[in-house]
Amino acid sequence: MRATTKAAIIARALTALAALGCHAAAMVGDRSFDVEAARAHGLLAIGVTWGIGSAAELEQAARRC
Repeated sequence: MRATTKAAIIARALTALAALGCHAAAMVGDRSFDVEAARAHGLLAIGVTWGIGSAAELEQAARRC
């Protein structure tokens, strides 16, 4: 089954990591929806600017969360 949102993708990844005994994670991303999805799961969001997104986009997303 294919995940339809970034939050759903993170949920699947966290489930898989928990099955392996990992109980801590962070999300590294370059877009606002990466920050929002990380926060939806209580994860540390680490914004990077080497991808498509801009620093301004990441800063705005951080303020909204």
